[in-house]
Amino acid sequence: MTTPSSESFESLLISQSLALSRSRPVHFEDTFSAVGKQVLDWFNLDRLTLFPNSMLVLNHDRTMTVSKTPELTLDKALFASSSYSKYMDLLKSKATWQSFDHNTLKTTDIAVLNTLYAEGGRWHGIIRLELFRVIWRGMGGNGIYSIRKTSQWVNRSRL
Repeated sequence: MTTPSSESFESLLISQSLALSRSRPVHFEDTFSAVGKQVLDWFNLDRLTLFPNSMLVLNHDRTMTVSKTPELTLDKALFASSSYSKYMDLLKSKATWQSFDHNTLKTTDIAVLNTLYAEGGRWHGIIRLELFRVIWRGMGGNGIYSIRKTSQWVNRSRL
């Protein structure tokens, strides 16, 4: 795969789709990590997490996450004490995507978003992933340490 800066978004999307679909199941997590790092670079994000739309599956640690640097790796234990129910309810919104700035992360009554703020997050976006009108996962992207321009990530990730 080429670097994200050297190709169009459409080329990036096609190359990533091919990489994921050609990946053997035993190598899927490594392939997802490589593809995810390209997304981080392309959209100037610090961390990307793919999470299930199921509390049961979420509680069985079925998330996939990738970060730019090891110190930004998702600390799942930090979020384990949070109540996920309000966060998961965000996927029920009619909105395809949602964006939370640093003030919202700090003041909301959603514990997961408060934890992101306490961790250093200053922006968080959620994109609802649907297949045949069934919400099956959510994808969250984080801007840590600074406020990010996010509309490009949200609009293109909806493809």
